[in-house]
Order: sequence, then structure tokens, then C-alpha cells
Amino acid sequence: MLADRNRHEPLSTNNTSVDETTESESLTGRATRGATWAVLGFATSQVLRLGGNLILTRLLFEEAFGLMALVQVVQQGLGLFSDIGIGPSIVQNKRQDDAFLNTAFTLQAARGVVLTLVGVALGQPVAAFYGEPELAYLLPFVSLTAFIAGFNSTRVFTLSRELSLGRLQVVLVVSQVVGLVVMILWALAQRSVWALAIGAVTTTLTYGLMTHVYLPGIRNRFRWEAKAARSQIRFGRWIFVSTVMTFLTMQSDRLVFGKLFSVGMLGVYSIGAMIAALPIMGISLLIQKVIFPAYSRVFHRNRTLGPAFDRARKPMLLLAGWAFSGLLAGGPAAARLMYDERYHGAGWVIQALSIGGWFLAMSMTHRAALLAIGRPQWLAASSVAKLLGMFAFIPAGYYMGTSIAPDMAFPGAVLGFSASELLRHATTSYAVSRAKLRTVRLDLTLTAFVSLVGGLGAFAGQLMADSEWPVVVEAGVIAVGVSLVWMPLGWPEVKELFPNLANRITKPFT
Repeated sequence: MLADRNRHEPLSTNNTSVDETTESESLTGRATRGATWAVLGFATSQVLRLGGNLILTRLLFEEAFGLMALVQVVQQGLGLFSDIGIGPSIVQNKRQDDAFLNTAFTLQAARGVVLTLVGVALGQPVAAFYGEPELAYLLPFVSLTAFIAGFNSTRVFTLSRELSLGRLQVVLVVSQVVGLVVMILWALAQRSVWALAIGAVTTTLTYGLMTHVYLPGIRNRFRWEAKAARSQIRFGRWIFVSTVMTFLTMQSDRLVFGKLFSVGMLGVYSIGAMIAALPIMGISLLIQKVIFPAYSRVFHRNRTLGPAFDRARKPMLLLAGWAFSGLLAGGPAAARLMYDERYHGAGWVIQALSIGGWFLAMSMTHRAALLAIGRPQWLAASSVAKLLGMFAFIPAGYYMGTSIAPDMAFPGAVLGFSASELLRHATTSYAVSRAKLRTVRLDLTLTAFVSLVGGLGAFAGQLMADSEWPVVVEAGVIAVGVSLVWMPLGWPEVKELFPNLANRITKPFT
């Protein structure tokens, strides 16, 4: 019997190797499908978002978008606060039982209720601060989104953890379509900011309902397990701090600019900010839905992340560099191509925010790795650094712009806000270096390339505009020129990002 047992030992070792290979192949397949669904969902969502925006800018005045920009500060801020790290905690934690998930649901729902009450209480003070009486009613109404989002099913996070993103993208797109239809119909009937507010609540409500009736998974109910709650709070406390800081760093520009400048100017700014944020939204989706879950699995299995980090990060940055150098070069052409003359001022906003967007993209790739290895405190630290940068750079930009000309105060302040991303990037760079992940050389090289391509493209765009080239031709020349310059550098890497993303990440360990 001993001899028989010894003869089977090599077979047992081989089976372990086969099991690991099978697990890696399974992860590869799921991440490939997940990346495909994420890209398709994002593309569809942004087409709907941009198309709806083009329609609504022709139905509503700039002031409506300015008011809604202030309202969205609260809406998005409350959405961030209602998370308190529940999503990353579920994705990162090995526990996936009913007690763990329903405790997470209970925490999320309680937070949503509290934040809705806070949002209602803020309505009158915020309206008085900005001198816009309509905000006293808009803010409490839009605060309902926090209450609704607090009751979203945890199936959203369990499916993300398993890289099963098909149904999640369907829910996202369907809810967006429903909300957009409501916005347009309301704007046709009553051309006021309430079209945007009612559409936002409708989108959130549709999304929340579909997470319960359409997505597969456990049925959530209120439950409390002290051990699960302690685990989630311990992991989520730094996520919570980070989300508070994220709210302040990502949305307080509208709070500050809404006080310093007119609501109409804020509306133009919000249009430019929406365009400049498109690359970040795409990269964020890929990182949250594919890269972060894959990193977490690799780290749990191997206790190291270096090869996976290097393989996945470079193509993401090449995509970001191409996008942001294009926006830096063609922001004014894009604004003149898509919008009427009331919104042409959004062009310089796109260019200014693209500078900060590039540094944010680099930071986001760092943040995914820091979350995966269980160091969320650095996310909070990086957001604090960005906030300190805003306190320093926005006033500096404002006064430097004013010293040049009175109408340069706003561009100066926007450039100051964009420059504050440097401090966030420096913090996350330091954090990943402590984790022995290499980033500095690649970051410096690509930053130089983005600056060169974007700067030369902007110069060429200005020459074409001064020569009164048709805007369609100007935009086309910039888009093609930037793409051709980036192609030799980026294509060999990016072509393997889809559909072989997970293979690039897991290959060193298989």
C-alpha cells in the first residue's frame, strides 16, 4: 500500500499543475470576454451620452447645464459616499457567502439613507450660497439617487469579481437609454433644468431595479454579521476616506468655479469637462471591471504583482496617451464641430483638462495595483495630495491669469486645477515604488511624447483655424495625424490588449 501511495505522488503533483493551468485558462477566457463587454458597453454608453448631450444643448440654455453641474456635484458625491468601499471589498475578499454579501448590502443601504437626508438638508444652504433659489428644490430631489443607489444589489460586485460583465453592461445601457428618453421628452415639453434632474433620478432607479430583477445571484436582504462587518469596514475605511477625497478633488472644481464665475460660464465648462473626461471614463471602466479583479486574483495566488503590472499597464497608458494628445491638439476643433457658438469656449477647457487627465490616467493604473495588494490607504493619501494641490494651484492660476488680462482669470484657474493632478501622480508613484513596482521610466517617456504630439497638434490646429479651414477638415487632419504618430509606438502593444488582456497578465505565472 505504501508503494502504491508513492507511485501516485507524482500524479498528484501533476494534477496540481493541471489545475493551476486550467484556472489560468479560465481566468484568461473570462477576462477576454469581460474586456470585450466592457469596451462594447463603454462605446455604446458614450455614444448615447454624447448624442443626448448634443440634443439637449440645442433644447436647453447654458444656465441649465451650469445649474445641473452644481447639482451633479452632490449627486456624484453622494454616490461615492454611499459606496464606502463595499464594491472593492467584495471583489478583493475571498468570502462570497450570503452572510458576507448581505452584511455589505445592509451597510450600503444604511449609508444611502443617511446621505439622502444630508443631501436634503443641504438644499437651502447651497442655494443661498450660490444665489440660485432653484437649487433649494433641485438638490433634495437629486439626492434621491443616493437613497436608490444604496439599495442596489450586491450582484453588481459579485459579477464584476467573476469578470462576468455582459449583463452588467446591458443594465448600464438600458438604464441610460431610459433616463435619456425621459430627459429629452421633458426638455421638449418644458425647457428647464428639471429635464436633467428627472432624467438622472430615472436612470438611477432603472439601474437599481434591474440589478435585482435581471442580474443573477443571491437575493439581498438585511442581515448583520459582526465579523463580516469588521472585515468590510477595516478594508473600506481607507476607501471611504479616498472617496471623500475623490469627491472633493474631482467635483470641487464646479463648486469653486460656480462661485467665482457665472452659471453660464460654468455650463460651458461642464461641456468641455465632459469631453475631456471621456478617455478617463473608458480607462476607469477597464481598470475597475477587468484589471483590478485580475490583479487581485494574481496577487492572492502568487503574492506578487510585478510581471502582471508591467504587462497590463503599458497598453493602457498608450491608449490614454493617444487619446489625451488628440484632445490637447483638437479640443477647439471638437467644440466647434459638435456645438453651436455658445459652447465654442469649451475648446480651451478640453485642452486644459487634458493635461491633468493624462496624469490622472497614470495614477489610476497605480491605484488598481495598490488596491489589489491591500494598500488602500495610499488612495486616500493621493487624493489628499491632489486636494492640497488645488488649494495652491487654483488661486495661483486665477491671479496669474488676472495679471495677464481680466478674461484670463477663468482659464488660469482651470489650468491650476488641472496642474494639481501632478501631486496625486507623485504620491501614487511613490506608493507603487515602495511595493517594488516600476513606473518612472515609462511615465516620463510617455509624458514627453504626449506633450510633444499634443503641443505640435495644437499649433497646427491654430494655424488651420487662422487660415479658415473648414472645421471638419481641421478635426479630421488632427485626428488622423495624431493617430499616425502614435501608431508605430502603440500598435504592437495595444493590438494584444484585446482579446488577450488576461493572457498578458497571467502568462508569467502559467
